[in-house]
Amino acid sequence: EFQTTPRSMMAKAFEVPEDRVATFKVTLQLTEKEACMTPTELQTSIRETLDDYLSGSASATRTVQVTAMSVDKAGVQCRRRSLRALLSSFSDATAEVTMMVVFEKGTAATISLEKLKEMAGVNAVEPLVVSEKVDTAPVEGVNFQPDTSDDDSSSNIGLIAGAAAGGAVAVIVIAVV
Repeated sequence: EFQTTPRSMMAKAFEVPEDRVATFKVTLQLTEKEACMTPTELQTSIRETLDDYLSGSASATRTVQVTAMSVDKAGVQCRRRSLRALLSSFSDATAEVTMMVVFEKGTAATISLEKLKEMAGVNAVEPLVVSEKVDTAPVEGVNFQPDTSDDDSSSNIGLIAGAAAGGAVAVIVIAVV
């Protein structure tokens, strides 16, 4: 029987073994502005934030994708005229997302869940599917440096993989007002 999973699709899209793709559940605090975004805008914003956060808490990452999301607005009111005045500080609104991280092949794949939990607005991180090839324990002396290369050719791969993962796993948004 042929079976394709979002994890196997990501691995194929980035030409890495499936054990180099890890899945985590992350709970994030949202600003009022984020709570009032459309689901697509919020998903993009969260993906960019998580990508930035991983540059300081993981090594050898290739991409990060948000494959599922549920939002609890916690009473945040999104009136059109008040959108300009929304605070940039965190509100009571939260988003629970499923994050897939693709690690480079041939290098040590490390993610410090403790460092990730220390990032602004990160309430919780729970490993869902992580192979033994990805080290999630805190590692002393590992230097987490953001990738400063500006390789435009790989940006389309991320877009294609994100679309594939998004198409394979329906993004579920539950807004609780």
